[in-house]
Amino acid sequence: MKMKNGNYNNIEDVSTSNLYKMLEMPRYQSKDYQQMIKSEIKFREMSNSWTDGSLINTNAINNLSTEQLNQVADILGVK
Repeated sequence: MKMKNGNYNNIEDVSTSNLYKMLEMPRYQSKDYQQMIKSEIKFREMSNSWTDGSLINTNAINNLSTEQLNQVADILGVK
């Protein structure tokens, strides 16, 4: 959400491209700002990797027994 003065009140509201720009801006060179920005970028990159289907080993899933699949379903609460 953008505030009226053009500033963001949550780092989640800043686009990823703007986060990269912020890393170079003099205003955000303090250790705390740099760590916060880099952590947010890393989180976003990790979040995107979870939706990448190529990272899922379907052979491992296909080789599970029915009992093992049921255990996984119980853990995930999707049974």
